[in-house]
Amino acid sequence: MSKEAEITMTLPPPLIPLKILSQPEPQPVPKPSGADFSRSQTAAAAEPGLRKKKERRMELQGLEGGDPRSTYHLLRRGFRNVLKNLPLLLRKYGYFVPVVLMGWTILGTLNTYRMPAFIGNIVMLLVFLTATYNSFIGKAVFGTLVIRVIIPMVRRIRREGFGKVSGEFKTLIPNLRTNWSAVGARSLGLLVLFAGSASFISNFLTRNNAIDKIAVSLVIAISLIKALSDGPRSIPFMTSRVVMKDIFVLFGKPSPVRNHHIYVAISGLVLGFLCSLPLSVLRKSMGENIGYILGILAMVAGIVLLFTLKAKKRDA
Repeated sequence: MSKEAEITMTLPPPLIPLKILSQPEPQPVPKPSGADFSRSQTAAAAEPGLRKKKERRMELQGLEGGDPRSTYHLLRRGFRNVLKNLPLLLRKYGYFVPVVLMGWTILGTLNTYRMPAFIGNIVMLLVFLTATYNSFIGKAVFGTLVIRVIIPMVRRIRREGFGKVSGEFKTLIPNLRTNWSAVGARSLGLLVLFAGSASFISNFLTRNNAIDKIAVSLVIAISLIKALSDGPRSIPFMTSRVVMKDIFVLFGKPSPVRNHHIYVAISGLVLGFLCSLPLSVLRKSMGENIGYILGILAMVAGIVLLFTLKAKKRDA
């Protein structure tokens, strides 16, 4: 062999980056012990079951997901929302309050009987639209609903058009028929009972059922119609579910009240508040307590219908 073949060349060692040399060796992932592993598996397997059990319990109580657990939690949530939104409301409507107070003061001191007929009619229209002659409670309800419901609705009509906004209310009658059928034979008693309640409340808010104070009843009716359009997630529906659940809990029973009962009941309230307008026209001939009288009679008739139809159903 030649000398060139016998010569062996020693190669330098391969270059290893310092980053690789500085990395520690990967540690094995510790396996959970038998007790911990079985506990985690049990919790994971039980979570869907617990969720279904909670949903089933809420369903038996007449509640839906997102509803407060009780009336106390409902009031606490409402109080927190008021405190949270109060700065925004003051920024948006802070100028509105002193203007309204000044308007109430001025309109309340004017004597329309000494004015010309044309000017007196304009003043009475402003009195009607601002609930000037209503009591403190009536004014508070009127102002709250105007700010929370009427003004946003008017702004939305200006932004999107009357046709689009009014189109959302076209389903009210079909929905009433559907919920009426779901309630069954006792729908009439439920409707009459709450219509009478609204007539009684309207007479209380207006003090004497006069037509110049009836705007608060009309605003309540419009707000309830908006709640019917919004559906089960609206505040009247949620409040009814929670309050009725607590009432039945006092008697140790699950609440039988469902959304179709609430829909028919709110429809009765709308009917009662809307009927306060013709009752205010009949006030001169039938007296200023006509709302109280007809309201009590309607409530008694509604209760009789509810129990009578329930008894017939049991006999059948």
